[in-house]
Amino acid sequence: MPLTTDTTGQRMRPNRLLDHLRGVLASGHYAPGTKFYSNNTLAKRFGISPPTAGKVLDSLCSDGLVQRVKGSGTYVTEHAKHHRIRQYAMVAWMEVGHPALRGSERYQLLISFEEVCNQDGCAAQVINVDDPEFEPRFQSLIEKGLDGILFLPPFDHPSVARIIEQTRAMDIPVIYWSDTEDLPELDHAYRTRFDSSQCGMIATEHLLSMGHEHIAAIRRSSFGQWSLERIDGYHQAMAQARIPKSQRHVVHIPDDCLSPSQLTDLLRQLKHDGCTAIVASNDALAYELILAGRAIGLQFPKDLSIIGVDNRGPAILLGLTTIELPAMDMAGAITRIFQNHEQYDQQTPVTVGCRLISRNTVGPPANTNVS
Repeated sequence: MPLTTDTTGQRMRPNRLLDHLRGVLASGHYAPGTKFYSNNTLAKRFGISPPTAGKVLDSLCSDGLVQRVKGSGTYVTEHAKHHRIRQYAMVAWMEVGHPALRGSERYQLLISFEEVCNQDGCAAQVINVDDPEFEPRFQSLIEKGLDGILFLPPFDHPSVARIIEQTRAMDIPVIYWSDTEDLPELDHAYRTRFDSSQCGMIATEHLLSMGHEHIAAIRRSSFGQWSLERIDGYHQAMAQARIPKSQRHVVHIPDDCLSPSQLTDLLRQLKHDGCTAIVASNDALAYELILAGRAIGLQFPKDLSIIGVDNRGPAILLGLTTIELPAMDMAGAITRIFQNHEQYDQQTPVTVGCRLISRNTVGPPANTNVS
Protein backbone atom coordinates (compact mmCIF):
# COMPACT_ATOMS: atom_id res chain seq x y z
CA MET A 1 0.00 0.00 0.00
CA PRO A 2 1.63 3.32 -1.00
CA LEU A 3 1.99 5.81 1.82
CA THR A 4 0.51 9.27 1.30
CA THR A 5 -0.39 12.24 3.47
CA ASP A 6 -2.54 15.30 2.90
CA THR A 7 0.40 17.68 3.33
CA THR A 8 2.38 16.74 0.23
CA GLY A 9 4.74 19.46 -0.89
CA GLN A 10 4.36 21.59 2.23
CA ARG A 11 7.43 22.84 4.05
CA MET A 12 7.11 22.01 7.75
CA ARG A 13 9.22 22.71 10.82
CA PRO A 14 10.85 19.48 12.06
CA ASN A 15 8.94 19.47 15.36
CA ARG A 16 5.62 20.05 13.65
CA LEU A 17 6.45 17.40 11.07
CA LEU A 18 7.25 14.91 13.81
CA ASP A 19 3.96 15.70 15.55
CA HIS A 20 2.10 15.33 12.24
CA LEU A 21 3.69 11.97 11.39
CA ARG A 22 3.02 10.62 14.88
CA GLY A 23 -0.63 11.51 14.43
CA VAL A 24 -0.79 9.90 10.99
CA LEU A 25 0.78 6.68 12.24
CA ALA A 26 -1.26 6.55 15.46
CA SER A 27 -4.49 7.00 13.49
CA GLY A 28 -4.17 3.42 12.21
CA HIS A 29 -4.69 4.61 8.64
CA TYR A 30 -1.61 2.71 7.46
CA ALA A 31 -1.47 -1.04 7.90
CA PRO A 32 1.46 -2.61 9.75
CA GLY A 33 4.20 -3.45 7.27
CA THR A 34 3.54 -0.45 5.01
CA LYS A 35 6.83 0.90 3.70
CA PHE A 36 7.50 4.34 5.18
CA TYR A 37 9.57 7.26 3.93
CA SER A 38 13.31 7.03 3.47
CA ASN A 39 15.50 9.92 4.61
CA ASN A 40 15.61 11.38 1.10
CA THR A 41 11.91 11.00 0.26
CA LEU A 42 10.88 12.48 3.62
CA ALA A 43 13.30 15.39 3.11
CA LYS A 44 12.06 16.10 -0.42
CA ARG A 45 8.36 15.85 0.41
CA PHE A 46 8.47 18.14 3.45
CA GLY A 47 11.25 20.55 2.49
CA ILE A 48 13.83 19.60 5.12
CA SER A 49 17.42 18.40 4.88
CA PRO A 50 18.19 14.64 4.76
CA PRO A 51 20.06 14.75 8.12
CA THR A 52 17.02 16.41 9.74
CA ALA A 53 14.76 13.82 8.11
CA GLY A 54 16.98 11.13 9.61
CA LYS A 55 16.48 12.59 13.09
CA VAL A 56 12.70 12.63 12.57
CA LEU A 57 12.78 8.96 11.57
CA ASP A 58 15.02 8.18 14.57
CA SER A 59 12.38 9.70 16.86
CA LEU A 60 9.60 7.67 15.23
CA CYS A 61 11.71 4.53 15.67
CA SER A 62 12.23 5.39 19.36
CA ASP A 63 8.46 5.75 19.70
CA GLY A 64 8.04 2.26 18.26
CA LEU A 65 5.91 3.58 15.39
CA VAL A 66 8.28 2.52 12.61
CA GLN A 67 11.28 0.23 12.35
CA ARG A 68 14.25 0.18 10.03
CA VAL A 69 15.12 -3.02 8.17
CA LYS A 70 18.73 -3.01 7.01
CA GLY A 71 19.02 -3.04 3.24
CA SER A 72 15.26 -2.76 2.75
CA GLY A 73 13.83 0.44 4.26
CA THR A 74 11.61 1.74 7.05
CA TYR A 75 8.24 0.13 7.81
CA VAL A 76 5.14 0.90 9.89
CA THR A 77 4.98 -1.32 12.98
CA GLU A 78 2.10 -3.24 14.55
CA HIS A 79 2.48 -0.99 17.58
CA ALA A 80 1.62 2.13 15.58
CA LYS A 81 -2.12 1.49 15.35
CA HIS A 82 -2.34 1.01 19.14
CA HIS A 83 -0.24 4.06 19.95
CA ARG A 84 -2.07 6.99 21.52
CA ILE A 85 -0.41 10.39 21.60
CA ARG A 86 -0.88 12.33 24.82
CA GLN A 87 -2.75 15.54 24.07
CA TYR A 88 -2.40 18.78 26.02
CA ALA A 89 -4.22 22.08 25.54
CA MET A 90 -2.68 25.48 26.26
CA VAL A 91 -5.36 28.11 26.89
CA ALA A 92 -4.40 31.78 26.67
CA TRP A 93 -5.58 35.13 25.39
CA MET A 94 -3.12 36.71 22.98
CA GLU A 95 -3.77 39.45 20.44
CA VAL A 96 -2.38 37.89 17.28
CA GLY A 97 -1.51 41.19 15.61
CA HIS A 98 0.12 42.79 18.66
CA PRO A 99 3.71 43.83 17.81
CA ALA A 100 5.05 42.74 21.22
CA LEU A 101 3.51 39.26 21.08
CA ARG A 102 6.59 37.33 19.91
CA GLY A 103 8.76 38.87 22.60
CA SER A 104 6.31 38.18 25.40
CA GLU A 105 6.96 35.66 28.13
CA ARG A 106 3.65 33.90 27.41
CA TYR A 107 4.50 33.42 23.74
CA GLN A 108 7.96 32.06 24.55
CA LEU A 109 6.47 29.62 27.05
CA LEU A 110 3.88 28.35 24.55
CA ILE A 111 6.53 27.76 21.89
CA SER A 112 8.83 26.05 24.39
CA PHE A 113 6.06 23.83 25.76
CA GLU A 114 5.12 22.76 22.24
CA GLU A 115 8.76 21.89 21.53
CA VAL A 116 9.17 19.88 24.74
CA CYS A 117 5.95 18.00 24.02
CA ASN A 118 7.15 17.11 20.53
CA GLN A 119 10.44 15.84 21.93
CA ASP A 120 8.52 13.67 24.42
CA GLY A 121 6.21 12.20 21.80
CA CYS A 122 3.08 14.10 22.82
CA ALA A 123 1.14 16.97 21.27
CA ALA A 124 0.30 20.47 22.50
CA GLN A 125 -2.53 22.51 20.98
CA VAL A 126 -2.82 26.26 21.59
CA ILE A 127 -6.34 27.49 22.29
CA ASN A 128 -6.16 31.25 21.80
CA VAL A 129 -9.42 32.82 22.97
CA ASP A 130 -8.71 35.75 20.64
CA ASP A 131 -9.61 33.31 17.83
CA PRO A 132 -13.38 33.36 17.04
CA GLU A 133 -13.24 29.58 16.47
CA PHE A 134 -11.61 28.73 19.79
CA GLU A 135 -14.68 27.19 21.47
CA PRO A 136 -15.41 24.48 18.86
CA ARG A 137 -11.66 23.71 18.73
CA PHE A 138 -11.53 23.27 22.49
CA GLN A 139 -14.67 21.11 22.56
CA SER A 140 -13.22 18.95 19.79
CA LEU A 141 -10.07 18.37 21.86
CA ILE A 142 -12.18 17.42 24.89
CA GLU A 143 -14.13 14.90 22.82
CA LYS A 144 -10.92 13.32 21.53
CA GLY A 145 -9.53 13.13 25.05
CA LEU A 146 -7.20 15.56 26.79
CA ASP A 147 -4.41 14.55 29.16
CA GLY A 148 -3.94 18.01 30.67
CA ILE A 149 -4.70 21.72 30.32
CA LEU A 150 -2.27 24.60 30.86
CA PHE A 151 -3.76 28.04 31.56
CA LEU A 152 -1.85 31.29 31.03
CA PRO A 153 -2.97 34.76 32.15
CA PRO A 154 -5.10 36.84 31.98
CA PHE A 155 -7.37 34.48 33.92
CA ASP A 156 -10.16 37.05 34.27
CA HIS A 157 -10.79 37.18 30.51
CA PRO A 158 -14.45 36.02 30.18
CA SER A 159 -13.65 33.20 27.74
CA VAL A 160 -10.68 31.96 29.78
CA ALA A 161 -12.74 32.11 32.98
CA ARG A 162 -15.52 30.09 31.29
CA ILE A 163 -13.09 27.33 30.27
CA ILE A 164 -11.55 27.35 33.76
CA GLU A 165 -14.99 26.75 35.24
CA GLN A 166 -15.61 23.92 32.77
CA THR A 167 -12.37 22.17 33.78
CA ARG A 168 -13.46 21.87 37.42
CA ALA A 169 -15.61 18.87 36.49
CA MET A 170 -12.88 17.18 34.42
CA ASP A 171 -10.77 14.39 35.82
CA ILE A 172 -7.53 15.60 34.22
CA PRO A 173 -4.58 17.61 35.59
CA VAL A 174 -4.87 21.38 35.24
CA ILE A 175 -1.91 23.75 35.61
CA TYR A 176 -1.88 27.52 36.04
CA TRP A 177 1.25 29.47 35.16
CA SER A 178 1.59 33.09 36.22
CA ASP A 179 4.00 35.48 37.89
CA THR A 180 2.12 38.68 37.26
CA GLU A 181 -1.53 38.13 38.15
CA ASP A 182 -3.64 36.68 40.93
CA LEU A 183 -4.54 33.06 40.30
CA PRO A 184 -8.11 31.78 40.31
CA GLU A 185 -9.34 29.33 42.94
CA LEU A 186 -6.79 26.52 43.09
CA ASP A 187 -8.74 23.63 44.57
CA HIS A 188 -8.40 21.62 41.35
CA ALA A 189 -5.12 22.81 39.85
CA TYR A 190 -1.34 22.86 40.09
CA ARG A 191 0.71 26.05 39.97
CA THR A 192 4.02 26.89 38.33
CA ARG A 193 6.06 30.07 38.53
CA PHE A 194 9.56 31.43 38.14
CA ASP A 195 11.53 32.15 41.32
CA SER A 196 11.35 35.96 41.28
CA SER A 197 13.22 36.32 44.56
CA GLN A 198 16.12 34.34 43.12
CA CYS A 199 16.20 36.74 40.15
CA GLY A 200 16.83 39.67 42.47
CA MET A 201 19.41 37.71 44.45
CA ILE A 202 21.44 36.57 41.44
CA ALA A 203 21.42 40.06 39.91
CA THR A 204 22.60 41.66 43.16
CA GLU A 205 25.19 38.96 43.88
CA HIS A 206 26.69 39.52 40.43
CA LEU A 207 27.08 43.25 41.11
CA LEU A 208 28.56 42.52 44.54
CA SER A 209 31.05 40.13 42.96
CA MET A 210 32.21 42.98 40.71
CA GLY A 211 32.97 45.12 43.77
CA HIS A 212 29.80 47.21 44.00
CA GLU A 213 28.38 48.00 47.43
CA HIS A 214 26.18 51.05 46.79
CA ILE A 215 23.54 49.30 44.67
CA ALA A 216 20.07 50.60 43.85
CA ALA A 217 17.02 48.41 43.18
CA ILE A 218 14.35 50.08 41.04
CA ARG A 219 10.81 49.02 40.14
CA ARG A 220 7.67 50.67 38.81
CA SER A 221 4.97 51.01 41.46
CA SER A 222 2.39 49.44 39.14
CA PHE A 223 4.43 46.26 38.66
CA GLY A 224 2.99 43.17 40.32
CA GLN A 225 4.02 40.92 43.20
CA TRP A 226 6.84 39.46 41.12
CA SER A 227 8.70 42.80 41.19
CA LEU A 228 8.38 43.06 44.98
CA GLU A 229 9.82 39.56 45.25
CA ARG A 230 12.78 40.65 43.12
CA ILE A 231 13.32 43.53 45.55
CA ASP A 232 13.19 41.00 48.41
CA GLY A 233 15.91 39.00 46.66
CA TYR A 234 18.00 42.17 46.41
CA HIS A 235 17.65 42.73 50.17
CA GLN A 236 18.60 39.11 50.92
CA ALA A 237 21.78 39.35 48.85
CA MET A 238 22.74 42.70 50.39
CA ALA A 239 22.10 41.36 53.90
CA GLN A 240 24.18 38.23 53.26
CA ALA A 241 27.02 40.49 52.07
CA ARG A 242 26.57 42.56 55.26
CA ILE A 243 25.91 45.74 53.33
CA PRO A 244 24.28 48.21 55.76
CA LYS A 245 20.85 49.60 54.98
CA SER A 246 22.39 53.05 54.62
CA GLN A 247 24.05 51.82 51.41
CA ARG A 248 20.87 50.33 49.95
CA HIS A 249 18.73 52.40 47.61
CA VAL A 250 15.24 51.07 46.80
CA VAL A 251 13.16 53.18 44.43
CA HIS A 252 9.48 52.61 43.58
CA ILE A 253 8.73 54.82 40.57
CA PRO A 254 5.10 55.97 40.14
CA ASP A 255 3.76 55.60 36.61
CA ASP A 256 3.42 59.38 36.28
CA CYS A 257 7.15 59.84 36.97
CA LEU A 258 8.57 57.97 33.98
CA SER A 259 9.30 60.84 31.61
CA PRO A 260 12.89 61.03 30.30
CA SER A 261 13.58 64.17 32.35
CA GLN A 262 12.29 62.55 35.54
CA LEU A 263 14.41 59.45 34.96
CA THR A 264 17.51 61.56 34.32
CA ASP A 265 16.84 63.42 37.59
CA LEU A 266 16.60 60.06 39.36
CA LEU A 267 19.92 58.88 37.90
CA ARG A 268 21.62 62.14 38.89
CA GLN A 269 20.32 61.74 42.44
CA LEU A 270 21.49 58.13 42.67
CA LYS A 271 24.95 59.11 41.45
CA HIS A 272 25.02 61.97 43.95
CA ASP A 273 24.12 59.53 46.73
CA GLY A 274 27.07 57.33 45.81
CA CYS A 275 25.25 54.63 43.86
CA THR A 276 27.46 52.73 41.41
CA ALA A 277 25.05 50.06 40.11
CA ILE A 278 21.35 49.41 39.50
CA VAL A 279 19.18 46.31 39.60
CA ALA A 280 16.15 47.08 37.41
CA SER A 281 13.10 44.91 38.06
CA ASN A 282 12.84 44.04 34.36
CA ASP A 283 14.57 44.66 31.04
CA ALA A 284 12.03 47.22 29.84
CA LEU A 285 12.74 49.47 32.83
CA ALA A 286 16.49 48.97 32.40
CA TYR A 287 16.09 50.03 28.76
CA GLU A 288 14.34 53.28 29.77
CA LEU A 289 17.01 54.02 32.38
CA ILE A 290 19.84 53.44 29.91
CA LEU A 291 18.28 55.79 27.35
CA ALA A 292 17.76 58.44 30.04
CA GLY A 293 21.36 58.04 31.22
CA ARG A 294 22.80 58.32 27.73
CA ALA A 295 20.86 61.55 27.25
CA ILE A 296 22.98 63.17 30.00
CA GLY A 297 26.23 61.59 28.90
CA LEU A 298 26.35 58.56 31.21
CA GLN A 299 28.15 55.52 29.86
CA PHE A 300 27.22 51.99 30.91
CA PRO A 301 29.12 50.41 32.63
CA LYS A 302 31.91 53.02 32.75
CA ASP A 303 29.85 55.46 34.83
CA LEU A 304 27.10 53.19 36.10
CA SER A 305 26.47 49.45 35.92
CA ILE A 306 22.94 48.16 35.31
CA ILE A 307 21.37 44.72 35.19
CA GLY A 308 17.83 43.74 34.19
CA VAL A 309 15.59 40.69 34.42
CA ASP A 310 13.77 38.76 31.64
CA ASN A 311 16.26 38.51 28.73
CA ARG A 312 13.71 39.88 26.27
CA GLY A 313 14.20 42.06 23.17
CA PRO A 314 15.61 45.21 24.85
CA ALA A 315 18.28 43.15 26.61
CA ILE A 316 19.59 41.63 23.40
CA LEU A 317 19.50 44.89 21.43
CA LEU A 318 21.34 46.88 24.11
CA GLY A 319 23.80 44.20 25.16
CA LEU A 320 22.17 44.34 28.59
CA THR A 321 23.42 42.05 31.32
CA THR A 322 20.28 40.38 32.61
CA ILE A 323 18.70 37.46 34.42
CA GLU A 324 17.00 34.98 32.11
CA LEU A 325 13.71 33.27 32.91
CA PRO A 326 14.31 30.05 30.93
CA ALA A 327 11.10 29.15 29.12
CA MET A 328 12.40 25.68 28.16
CA ASP A 329 13.06 24.85 31.82
CA MET A 330 9.53 25.96 32.72
CA ALA A 331 8.07 23.93 29.84
CA GLY A 332 9.96 20.87 31.07
CA ALA A 333 8.62 21.35 34.60
CA ILE A 334 5.05 21.65 33.31
CA THR A 335 5.43 18.47 31.26
CA ARG A 336 6.74 16.57 34.29
CA ILE A 337 3.75 17.69 36.36
CA PHE A 338 1.33 16.51 33.68
CA GLN A 339 3.02 13.12 33.42
CA ASN A 340 3.48 12.56 37.18
CA HIS A 341 0.85 14.80 38.75
CA GLU A 342 0.11 12.38 41.60
CA GLN A 343 3.56 13.21 42.99
CA TYR A 344 2.86 16.95 43.25
CA ASP A 345 0.98 19.00 45.84
CA GLN A 346 -1.63 21.37 44.44
CA GLN A 347 -1.11 23.73 47.39
CA THR A 348 2.62 24.19 46.76
CA PRO A 349 3.69 26.04 43.59
CA VAL A 350 6.45 24.45 41.52
CA THR A 351 9.14 27.10 41.07
CA VAL A 352 11.72 27.23 38.29
CA GLY A 353 15.03 29.01 38.78
CA CYS A 354 16.70 31.66 36.65
CA ARG A 355 20.24 32.27 35.39
CA LEU A 356 22.65 35.11 34.72
CA ILE A 357 23.24 36.27 31.13
CA SER A 358 26.41 38.36 31.19
CA ARG A 359 26.74 41.00 28.48
CA ASN A 360 28.10 44.56 28.39
CA THR A 361 26.40 46.75 31.02
CA VAL A 362 28.12 45.57 34.21
CA GLY A 363 31.69 46.41 35.19
CA PRO A 364 33.71 47.41 38.27
CA PRO A 365 32.54 50.45 40.28
CA ALA A 366 33.22 53.83 38.74
CA ASN A 367 33.77 57.12 40.55
CA THR A 368 30.53 58.79 41.57
CA ASN A 369 31.24 62.38 40.56
CA VAL A 370 28.34 64.09 38.82
CA SER A 371 29.21 66.05 35.71
